[in-house]
Amino acid sequence: MTPGHVGRGRASAGRLASGRDEYDRRFCIVSLRVACPFCGERAFTEFSFGGELRDVSSPDAASDFVRVYLHENVAGVHQERWYHAAGCKRWVTLARDTTTNRFEA
Repeated sequence: MTPGHVGRGRASAGRLASGRDEYDRRFCIVSLRVACPFCGERAFTEFSFGGELRDVSSPDAASDFVRVYLHENVAGVHQERWYHAAGCKRWVTLARDTTTNRFEA
């Protein structure tokens, strides 16, 4: 056992002598925050990335392949789709700056 842990079997495993969890929230800093219009600002780990928001019409199979598999990945602000899997369970469209990795208001 590490110093500061209380050795009372499984019930206390992972707890400090103070009773707090050993994974303190101060050390769980998330750099990318997503502003869900329904739930407010949340950690990006609550979301699933759905890709760039692009035109879905394609005149032929070759252009459809390009649209689906060959992403532009441009530097700057562009529209993306995100699914709030750990929250409201809704798809949201957000503007994200790919150079700073921050969401625009």
